[in-house]
Amino acid sequence: MSSAENAALLVRAKRLLIKRILKCSIILLPFLLLPDGAIADGGSWGVTYTRTDPCPANYVGSGIVMVCRSSNNGSYCQQNPGAWTVKANYCTYSPPTLVETKTNTQYLICPGDTPSGSIYQTQTYDVYSDGSKKNYSAWTEVNQCYNKPPTTSNMTLTILEDTSGTLKLPVSDDGPSPYTFKIIENPGSGVASVAGDTLTYKPDPDWNGSTAVTFVVIDGAGAQSEIATAAITVTPVNDPPVAANLNITLDEDTTGIATLSATDIDSPLPTVFELLTPSPYGTATISSSVLSFIPNKDWNGVTTVTYRTQDTAGAWSQPATVTINVNPVNDVPTLTNKPLTIQTRESTPMTVRAAVSH
Repeated sequence: MSSAENAALLVRAKRLLIKRILKCSIILLPFLLLPDGAIADGGSWGVTYTRTDPCPANYVGSGIVMVCRSSNNGSYCQQNPGAWTVKANYCTYSPPTLVETKTNTQYLICPGDTPSGSIYQTQTYDVYSDGSKKNYSAWTEVNQCYNKPPTTSNMTLTILEDTSGTLKLPVSDDGPSPYTFKIIENPGSGVASVAGDTLTYKPDPDWNGSTAVTFVVIDGAGAQSEIATAAITVTPVNDPPVAANLNITLDEDTTGIATLSATDIDSPLPTVFELLTPSPYGTATISSSVLSFIPNKDWNGVTTVTYRTQDTAGAWSQPATVTINVNPVNDVPTLTNKPLTIQTRESTPMTVRAAVSH
């Protein structure tokens, strides 16, 4: 057999094999393809290509058989997807199945009057085997917000006797404001008041010792704290004595006396007295607690002297005044110590003038 006959026989055998492959819906293998026009006599011919696509979503089966006819080694089919046509569809519809139910959660912000806790809303939906999401529910709110009461702290205040003191009261809270401090129990001694967050305490005059004030704080929504205590200590101080003003009344050219007196609320009665301002109209002296005043000779009228007193702790009083009233007195006249010579005639009256002193 000649080489030409062998070539023709080989071509016929390959064509027969291709037809059988196409009938069986098997994809043609590249090594069986002939180049365009690669036949013995130089003619051209077309080849039908076959492929099997998988079933689309929600379909089950062996797939979809697609065919495309090309005469250029399949490049036409590769470059033109629309050239493929369905030869056989072995897929059947299978509806998606429910895989799981999921929940969406959105966290929100608690309102201002209930700032503590949390608030959120949830929504459920179904996820199916094809990836679709359906059956969204309405949002459901879960409100766990609340108003936590504010807190405050115990405080201490130490002041000196006869002075006022203040405390800045603390508060700890997440809202809402404004905050109001309120006295629950007043002190046993003195007066307490609150303005804003400041507590003011004024002790009773000359009082010292310990006392207390109880208070609370209330937030803007009305929540009240636990009761707190402000412990107050008033430290004693030495109060100076108080010297008494006095009056002395005496007659001219006599001596007047007065017993000086003073009071002291926190020390024994004073025993030390000191003359501060004397009088120009007489002589004033102090012996122990007795003031003596000797007016100038023949003087009368009103004058004053001042004095002060000291307690056992060394504190001096403010000056006190002793008002001295010297009453006038009619002085008896006295003759001067001069010889008096009288010359007259017998049985003749005569008037005599003589010098006297008062």
